[in-house]
Amino acid sequence: MHLRHFLLSLAAVLSPGIAAGPGLGLDHWSGCGLVQPGSSEPEYFKPCATGEWEVLLSDTFPRLHLARNTSGELKLPQSGNLMGCGAHPANHFQGKVALVSRGGCFFTMKVMLAEAVGALATIIYDSVDPQTTAILAVPGPEMNPHIPGYLISRPKGQELTSRLQQGETLQVLCSWKPLEVWYELPAYSPERNDSLQVYNYGDQDLSFDMDYVDTNVTYGAETFYAASLVPAPPPFATGGAPGGQALPLQTLNIFNATTSLRNVAQQFSLPFEFPHYLDYKRQVHVSSNGLIVLDSTFPSSSNKAGTLGSEDSPSAIVAPLWDSLVCPVGASIVASVGASAGDDGIPVMAVRFQGLSRDSGVGPMTFEAWLYGDGRVLFLLEDFPVTAASTLASSAQVGLEPGSGALALSVSSMVPWTSGGPVAVALTPWVMPGLNGSRDLTPGQSVTLNFNFRLETDRYGWLLFSEEARASNWHERRSIRITQRVFRHFWILSGWDGGMHSGVCANVANYMRHRNRTCAGSDGQYYPDGFCRG
Repeated sequence: MHLRHFLLSLAAVLSPGIAAGPGLGLDHWSGCGLVQPGSSEPEYFKPCATGEWEVLLSDTFPRLHLARNTSGELKLPQSGNLMGCGAHPANHFQGKVALVSRGGCFFTMKVMLAEAVGALATIIYDSVDPQTTAILAVPGPEMNPHIPGYLISRPKGQELTSRLQQGETLQVLCSWKPLEVWYELPAYSPERNDSLQVYNYGDQDLSFDMDYVDTNVTYGAETFYAASLVPAPPPFATGGAPGGQALPLQTLNIFNATTSLRNVAQQFSLPFEFPHYLDYKRQVHVSSNGLIVLDSTFPSSSNKAGTLGSEDSPSAIVAPLWDSLVCPVGASIVASVGASAGDDGIPVMAVRFQGLSRDSGVGPMTFEAWLYGDGRVLFLLEDFPVTAASTLASSAQVGLEPGSGALALSVSSMVPWTSGGPVAVALTPWVMPGLNGSRDLTPGQSVTLNFNFRLETDRYGWLLFSEEARASNWHERRSIRITQRVFRHFWILSGWDGGMHSGVCANVANYMRHRNRTCAGSDGQYYPDGFCRG
């Protein structure tokens, strides 16, 4: 498994004009906003969907070192072409940012028509309210624009249109600056993994959460976590914890081996926040049915055997071995945390289910779920009866399910049930944040995150930072596009001299034609020929 580590510094930097209320600023973001006189922060358009073609504006070799933002005056089309689906007069948007309404033609058509007459970017305002579109799609094999496009809400678009019609001059700033993650990057390359600065420039406290959106993966597949069989470690409390030492957590006292328990769950607080699908959780329920539910409202009626990915509750599940189980007399469920963090500084804890059995009497079974502070999960299936292999293969649920309940990851088919254990399954998320501090930011406060990314070839998507004011219902979201890049050297070949036409070879000396080749890197730099092989 290839992982890439880099530092995201979430630094609080107050701009000259402090916003009333919470204020989130990022140095990498996708979207647009009004430039405010006397302030270094724009008035961000909320929401502001970005174009699917944005990746082509910064991630191709010729554009790697071009600007990733633009600023210009906002301008309307002519009154008879407010949707922007007809041709505009020559140079109508030259050096300007076009503002058009949704409808009448594809998003890409609106943007390309504005681009043809000099637009720097195109902002489209929605025809319905609320605005729910997340990504402006490219329709099939259509051409892609070469400028960015964005979709904002209908009320905001109507407000901007009215102000422009009244003669007001409005300056906007648009950004499509991604967070670039490099793999196999040589020391001689000037590129480095990007850092991210996030700051609260407002005068109220805020809390932030993260989410993600994939844009180039198979629709309907769970892709955030990847599962693999790994060598089974020792049990967490007897050598498996970082440094070989674990501290017991006195939190699961009802599972004390003195009473037989069925369909029973106990709530407790994790020793650290666990980013389950990037959704940070602290309060969880541990169930005698062999699962951990990261939903603080877990109803007792849902504490039974179930199926990962079903529409029935519960959701937000970590299931090392979810089945219709009993915690009989002599069995126990205990939790412990590593006495120290791992070598990577990430804390880890484990819940151990020892001696459980199916309600049909099949057992005993002992297994563990390890939770890491960056979202990784490890299932250690230490012992289970070989004689019940077919039953477990058909009924036991092993895997993860997000809070939405959709696109669960079931890995039961990976488990060699006929082995009897021990078996270990590692579940690695695409984005692994290590939080060193609190997600609650007061004005001027900073926090640092360390991220790992699991390498996925040509994968990109968006990190979504959501902020909420702790004192009100205020809510805001900012998007950051992630691009994973693998460094390679390659040749760039020029065209053949003399062009391509009938008889061209007869018109050059010795019937020979030439072309040049240049060694380049995927970082956009040119290198000596010796760096390219072949």
